[in-house]
Amino acid sequence: MDHTNRREFLKQCAQLTSAGCVLCALPLLAEEEKKKEDTLLDLSQYTYCGYQCSPECPLFKATKENDTEAKKKVYEEWKMKERHGFDFDPEKVVCWGCKVEDDKIGLILKKCTVRPCAIEKKMESCIQCPDLKACDKELWKNFPDFKKNVEKMQEQYLSMQAGEKGKK
Repeated sequence: MDHTNRREFLKQCAQLTSAGCVLCALPLLAEEEKKKEDTLLDLSQYTYCGYQCSPECPLFKATKENDTEAKKKVYEEWKMKERHGFDFDPEKVVCWGCKVEDDKIGLILKKCTVRPCAIEKKMESCIQCPDLKACDKELWKNFPDFKKNVEKMQEQYLSMQAGEKGKK
């Protein structure tokens, strides 16, 4: 067997093997997705507005590490002066997430209208709110695509909640 044919043969085997792995994996992946869909959302993992914050968030990390320079960088990159109208103060440019005590919230979170509404309604997240579709809070006006995603999450949540009740 010459080297060209051997290389082609090995290349074809590799392609077939990859395709075979993909074909074998597809049912397993579909099963995993179905399990995810069948699992009721853990709303404690979401913010009041339905966002799932990352532990890699630069503001969260800067707050956690009490890094003034990193906070300043986030303040500038996120245009906090322009968007929120306040001067840089490392004590107020903080984020511990929105589900913390009021004395730990930063200036941006103090301006949030969604958080106090969810707290007042004793909800873990807006995903639970029956008034979500009609809600016209500033967050939803500024980020309509995000609101659509939260509404989809709500549909999934309500569907799963109904399924859980049906099992009991």
